[in-house]
Amino acid sequence: MSGINNPTPVITGEVQLSYANLFEAQGIHGGEPKYSLSLITLKDDTDTLAKIEKAIDAAIEAGIGKFGGKRSNKAALKLPLRDGDIE
Repeated sequence: MSGINNPTPVITGEVQLSYANLFEAQGIHGGEPKYSLSLITLKDDTDTLAKIEKAIDAAIEAGIGKFGGKRSNKAALKLPLRDGDIE
């Protein structure tokens, strides 16, 4: 997918991967096996964090048509961005 037509892809700088299930899909607690990973970046990497926030907002906007023209409340969604010091 091209970032020109799809605003949700994010290109990061240097990051660490955790819980990387890249070569074999894993199911959590007997759930459907999926490929996944957690990406860890520094809090002071404000450029990457801003790109992720922008991609989240674009995904919410893209979902308006799928949910009957209603915009999802960002505060009510389980978003992919987490603060490791809190959670």
